[in-house]
Amino acid sequence: MKKNLMVIILIVLTVKPIFTQQDSSVTIEDYLDLYAGTIAEDNENSDLIEVIESMIISPIDLNHATESDLLKIPFIDIYTAQNIIEYRNKNGSFFALKEMYMIDGIDKEKIKLIIPLLSIAKSNLISPKHGEDFFSQISFRSRIISDLQTRRGFTENIFQGNNLKTYSRLSLSRGEDYKAGILIEKDPGEKSYMDFTSFFLSINSLFNSRIIFGDYLAQFGQGLILWSPYAFSKGSDAVSTIIRRNRSFVPYAGTDENQFFRGAALTSSINDFDLSVFYSFNIIDANIESEINGISSLYLTGLHRTTNDLQKKDKIKNRTYGARVDYFPTSNFNLSLIYYNVDLNLPLIENTSNDLSGKQFGFSSIGYDYIINKLRFSGEIGYNNISVATINNMALIISRELSAIFSIRGYPRNFGNLYANGMAEKTGTQNEFGIYTGIKLRSKLGVFDLYFDQFKFPYPTASLPMPSKGNELMFNFTGRLSNKILLNLRYFTEIKDIPGTTENIKEILNRNIKKYRTEIVFTPNKNLRLKSRYELITYNVDKIKVDETGYIIFQDARVDFSDNFRCYARIILFNTQSYNTRLYSFENDLSGVLSNPALYGEGIKWYLLINYKLTNNFLISLKYSELYKPYDKTLGSGLSEIPGNLYNYVSFQLDYKL
Repeated sequence: MKKNLMVIILIVLTVKPIFTQQDSSVTIEDYLDLYAGTIAEDNENSDLIEVIESMIISPIDLNHATESDLLKIPFIDIYTAQNIIEYRNKNGSFFALKEMYMIDGIDKEKIKLIIPLLSIAKSNLISPKHGEDFFSQISFRSRIISDLQTRRGFTENIFQGNNLKTYSRLSLSRGEDYKAGILIEKDPGEKSYMDFTSFFLSINSLFNSRIIFGDYLAQFGQGLILWSPYAFSKGSDAVSTIIRRNRSFVPYAGTDENQFFRGAALTSSINDFDLSVFYSFNIIDANIESEINGISSLYLTGLHRTTNDLQKKDKIKNRTYGARVDYFPTSNFNLSLIYYNVDLNLPLIENTSNDLSGKQFGFSSIGYDYIINKLRFSGEIGYNNISVATINNMALIISRELSAIFSIRGYPRNFGNLYANGMAEKTGTQNEFGIYTGIKLRSKLGVFDLYFDQFKFPYPTASLPMPSKGNELMFNFTGRLSNKILLNLRYFTEIKDIPGTTENIKEILNRNIKKYRTEIVFTPNKNLRLKSRYELITYNVDKIKVDETGYIIFQDARVDFSDNFRCYARIILFNTQSYNTRLYSFENDLSGVLSNPALYGEGIKWYLLINYKLTNNFLISLKYSELYKPYDKTLGSGLSEIPGNLYNYVSFQLDYKL
């Protein structure tokens, strides 16, 4: 164990989210649950959490932000941004972030979430002078996660390494001027403790330019041709999260081992123009068809545990380069042009007539974002040298209490793309047409959110042999029963075509999923918060008469025993008839870890998370989690299968700031 502990060292992230979160009533789970609530993803380390943490690391200066700057925060709509600007123009600069609570017309729950993403610039945060340290802040994070049962891959000696998941990262910064980081990560079953490494150096004040060396992401436009592999989309906030917030180049601080750029990126401002250029040379994983020496598919799991996994490692040399020009004739108008090129050392093999094929690809787009009074128009037109995809959004303030958004997307069947992540029902921006309408009503009772999304897939897909369609409707209410009690009610329904067989004939069947949620958050005092949730799901398929139900009930508690000691605990009871009626609930976890497990069958899950601040510099986190399914003989599947009906694990993390 000593050897295992000594091997851990690593990456970037200023310690602000670590220690600030300890002192705040807002947690990462609050953001995910409210603004990514419809995500159904069983991924313990999804890099979606990096989107939130990166916003906390680089907060927006409240006293100098324009409407466009504020709208980069996924939780802010036009109404909120304009209220903030109007208050600042009337009353002068903010002296403290808590002054936000004095702004009339913004609900207090939203302000609580916005504050950690804002800052008030201090005049002493200037570039380092001669003789001063280049980096004035150093932070370090290291964690270990270990299952307490042995998975089949270990018992059969198929996995080549031990069962520890290790992660470490070291970050260095000097205010907003300089940032650098290095990360090392190992998954359970991998042999090398340095199976994945990442690094970057970001300089923000070089001749009116910002440059990144090493690993980074590119987030431009509405995601039709160039975006990171994770983003907010449909959630319980029906208006604010649909429009993509252009963040340009972002230093990479995640553990996805393939979907990032490695090289250099630069953004320079000249009068009303921003010029962004980038170059990347990355080696990524893939499945290779040896007979024709081509790429049958990308291998994106990042797992290198078995001989077969290792045969897929570092198979593609990916060279990507491009540029973007942004024109800002006014502070509320942005017009952009993007072009980039991808060169692969091996050709992609065409699995269907609509897939990308070949070794070289070019992508381009035109994007716009225009705010006029109470209206915001945004969109993007993308071209992949074969077809054109579009998305157009209109957000508006109808009245002081009512705001809305309308979005239309059209993605041709042959709009294949390697880095697209636009607003969509399914992954990618291909073979889909959709119309989204969202409405938000602020009232004395609380905030009402409603969205309706209609979509269709005009051409057959790999899973559906003919065109298909569907729609989603979500209603969410959040309001206070008293100063200490917050009520959340949510209804969600999805009707979608799925493949099926009736009387030995393959055909399209109609599936209907409905979810009902009631949640109460009780905060009797500043040291205790209790959250109770009941969620019911029904699953119906016509013709074959499938009719299933399921539910989860959980009780969650957060206790601050002192300024240095915080504890989270949760117990979940669940009972569903099959995987079809699985339910998800974001968990509190170690900083930087996202847990959103699928719960199905019958069982109990509970966990305990402890955060203890040893000093102003040291924060220790410890989590124990246990899942018990009394009627199951095994848990998991394949090489990850665990014998018996109990799965538990322990995780430990150390955060250090100097």
